[in-house]
Amino acid sequence: MAVTTDKIVSMGSQPTFTVDDGSVGDKVLTTKGYVDTSLGIGGVTASAAEINKLTGMTSTKLELNLLDDLPASFTLTPAAGASNICEVTIQAKDAAGANMTRAVIFLVYLSDVSTGIGLASVSASGAVTAKAANGTDFGPITAKKALVAQTKVDGAFILSITDSSKTGYYVCAVPLRGGAPSVSAQLITGNYGT
Repeated sequence: MAVTTDKIVSMGSQPTFTVDDGSVGDKVLTTKGYVDTSLGIGGVTASAAEINKLTGMTSTKLELNLLDDLPASFTLTPAAGASNICEVTIQAKDAAGANMTRAVIFLVYLSDVSTGIGLASVSASGAVTAKAANGTDFGPITAKKALVAQTKVDGAFILSITDSSKTGYYVCAVPLRGGAPSVSAQLITGNYGT
């Protein structure tokens, strides 16, 4: 086993040295022992704090990759449409924050609160559905409040909300696998067409 001085790294305040023991990956010698860096996924970098969060982790590479190419969040951007219509562009994002480049099925609903907890107490006066040619509406879960939808192949979807009262809903999107909802800013009168 040889310590290579050209691979000295720093992990916070503790000194570390990269050690080549002839195996596939390197081992990093710290004051607390060796850390094996041969994860086999290439180019992994992490801070000491990030590595410390992994203490006791038992996930395999296959288990970690189960989440690869799944939506992690959504951006929701409202804009005025035709008379009394708000069009909310919903963009699916991966865990790195990049736009998804495939169709994504998700749940979209209207809420009264910024945390996205619960359905809106009042239904929209008109349709709550996919804008034509801007995603697929698989049907309502709760009429004029919640539906299952699918983005286009670029991960984008436009929700059309028709409401003559121009209600200040929060639009929420959740991946079907679960997780916290992504929530829009509260809709305002100006988000609806005149």
